[in-house]
Amino acid sequence: MNKRILGALLSLFFITTSLPIAHAVDMPLLVWERGKEQNIVLGGATPQAGWQIKLVRMGSTPVAFQPSSRNSKGFLVYSARLPDDLPLAEYSVYVFGDGSPNGWQVAQVKVVEQINYSIAQIPRDLALILLTLIFLFTTLSTARSAKYRNLSFLKQKTLIESETLLLNKSLPRIAYRPYLLRNGAKRTLRPSIFRFLILHDDTFLHKLSPVAWALLPIFAILIGIQGGLSSHGPAVNIPLYAMVLISIVGIVDSYSGIFAASGFAIGQIIIGQAMSLRAVIILGVLALGWIFPGMGGRFLYFTGQKDFPGLRAKTYKGFRDFFLLLTTSTVVGIFFFTTQILADSLALHARRQHPVNLSIAIGVIFGIKALVHQQLDSHISQGPNSNLLVLERFQVITLISPAWIIAIGTSTLFTAYIWALSWGIAILSSTLITFLFASLMVKLDFPRIPLLAKWERNVYIESGVVTLGSLWLFTYVSSLPYQISVKSEILMTMGFLLPLLHVIVSSFREASHQAEQHIA
Repeated sequence: MNKRILGALLSLFFITTSLPIAHAVDMPLLVWERGKEQNIVLGGATPQAGWQIKLVRMGSTPVAFQPSSRNSKGFLVYSARLPDDLPLAEYSVYVFGDGSPNGWQVAQVKVVEQINYSIAQIPRDLALILLTLIFLFTTLSTARSAKYRNLSFLKQKTLIESETLLLNKSLPRIAYRPYLLRNGAKRTLRPSIFRFLILHDDTFLHKLSPVAWALLPIFAILIGIQGGLSSHGPAVNIPLYAMVLISIVGIVDSYSGIFAASGFAIGQIIIGQAMSLRAVIILGVLALGWIFPGMGGRFLYFTGQKDFPGLRAKTYKGFRDFFLLLTTSTVVGIFFFTTQILADSLALHARRQHPVNLSIAIGVIFGIKALVHQQLDSHISQGPNSNLLVLERFQVITLISPAWIIAIGTSTLFTAYIWALSWGIAILSSTLITFLFASLMVKLDFPRIPLLAKWERNVYIESGVVTLGSLWLFTYVSSLPYQISVKSEILMTMGFLLPLLHVIVSSFREASHQAEQHIA
């Protein structure tokens, strides 16, 4: 009797969700795309606990469905993500329970290749995007503290600043004009955290080779144009070799990365692909992945170095620097990987495989670059040209401008709509994101809580705690008795509760700390 009830309920579920039915065998025939999460609802008239549902096929490893918590009406949602490498074939859905060791078949499933990359059906990727954004936002929220306000690095004077351009024999005449143009471009940037990070990234290549410093932007824009032209379709379908070249250029020299991204956009315009808002947002996301990792990673490393000022022993400082570099390189690789997933989530026809190995390589290159930069500073400071090094200082007043807040809010609006196909969810998500980033510009003078004034800030600890807390929240949402589309909407709208709490408490702490200093 239980088996008949169970079969009837499953059939009713498949029918009411408009899934194809194989009338010839009187059993639902479903078409599922691998790589996505699939759901089966069970319960109601079957209150027995311990039911198991599996997707089985002779010669293949069964795919087990995990049950959610039971809702008020006794229903559960069984969920399973079909692996990306699951063989394309027909499978059977079997239910095990009621003491039956063999189970009984309730449906047939045809597993097909992933047609559309719908991130609402891939909670793992959606969670990664949200968690990365939460980590970055919490980092910015923490970095507003006065502890991280003063930043500095050793900058090498350019050949123009040292008045040795015409006397330098290592610089060929063909590089004079590009050298002058790049040197003059820096003067057009107004003082900001972006300018400071560009200057820091800029001086690395100049210390390495003034010729490469002058000519790399030219090669970068040519590489970008070639990559855009050779895509033969949407931006996410860029050939692997072009993606590798542009990504390496961006991580080695962010300034040249801007030229590479601009060239790629030009190539896409020429072949007629960058003609919609969706395509423009995808180009922006890809550019972010090419340009930001080098600068953002260095900013994270700058702030992290201020978290352990009391370490004097050389051994401990070396361990600190190694830990910070390893952690920052990991964050850089994850951020690059996340931008690729985000770009794919917006495309109509996305890549089948994400560049995992390239993401790891980007993190490794960042770490090598940081080590080489330190060695260059040490070599120059101890050599005859030590007078060419000057200390570049910057005081962080604001971390984000109103224009960037508007851009983030607008792009979030359309991104959330593409994900959820709901203007209500899109508007709510955009409002939350805009409010969060706008809060970074607000500084409070009250309330003054003495206990908060003793709170010692730490970028990695605070960002890590908030991110892990959000991960726990996401795990809890995944256990709720809802289908994946509903869970994704909940994640998009509730995922920033902990970052919001952090920015509020962080603002209170800064107000309390300033009040304590004023009294002292």
